[in-house]
Amino acid sequence: MADDILNMINANANTQQNLNYNKYYIGLHDGIKSRNFIYIKPKKQFTHLFIEVDEKENWIEQIEEKGISASIYKKFIQLTLTPEQLKENNELIGKLIEEAVKKYNGN
Repeated sequence: MADDILNMINANANTQQNLNYNKYYIGLHDGIKSRNFIYIKPKKQFTHLFIEVDEKENWIEQIEEKGISASIYKKFIQLTLTPEQLKENNELIGKLIEEAVKKYNGN
């Protein structure tokens, strides 16, 4: 799942990101510095995906309509996804990731 998410990020990013494996989470690294505007906490049955975007409430409403658990955690939206949910909702999650990348790029 992390590779699929990374592909969505890099499809929109000005600077290509790499996965940065840490003890408790998988972050992003651009070759120079950690850039954790999106990070992942994988578990056996599901994955927590943390995404920094504006208008969190609007996004959470759209995500929950698809049956995906979502909440606000600090400055992030936290999604709890199974691999099946990621595949079924690829377009919506892709748009959410695109919004986070735009914010990170300063667009």
